[in-house]
Amino acid sequence: MTTPTGDSTPPEPGPVALVARLLTVQLLAVVGVAAVIAVVFALAGWGTGDSVTAVPGATTSSAGEPAGSSQASGTADASTPAGTPPATSPPATTPAASTPAASTPSSDGPKVDVLNQSAPGGSASTVAARVRSRGWVVGRVDDFHGNISTTTVYYPPGLHSEARDLADDLSGSPRVQEAFSTISDTRLTVILVD
Repeated sequence: MTTPTGDSTPPEPGPVALVARLLTVQLLAVVGVAAVIAVVFALAGWGTGDSVTAVPGATTSSAGEPAGSSQASGTADASTPAGTPPATSPPATTPAASTPAASTPSSDGPKVDVLNQSAPGGSASTVAARVRSRGWVVGRVDDFHGNISTTTVYYPPGLHSEARDLADDLSGSPRVQEAFSTISDTRLTVILVD
């Protein structure tokens, strides 16, 4: 375009073009910062563990028992009559082959919560029965709503050895890791994933 004076300078951009250019520069800056953060996380190895985004289905009270539950809610061992103290030897009608090994925990050991994240229906109850048959005391059997990548035995501080023993009693060689903040800090916790 030629101006009346005869020079051929391009017209100045209008306000819409200036705003569009400004927004484009800002968008590119945000994308650049996000890319740098992603690279830092990747190089540092952050975010490669489990992402726990939710809390298990029920909460625990300060005594460590599930809120609103009791032993009568299905967590008691059905083979032990009510009021009977924990057996230190099998009843006379139980064959010797079914007795727990000497290395299994006693009834005064830590309780075990069995939580089902995404395993097939009834898995938590089946695993809880297996855990009981190995001599462990089962606490809560429930669902877990989170994002755990594989079946894991979680342990609170001081119970790593017991967690290893529990993992050895389960099929599939589950991994063993320290407990995170939204599960029991006094019990072992098995979270089942299909």
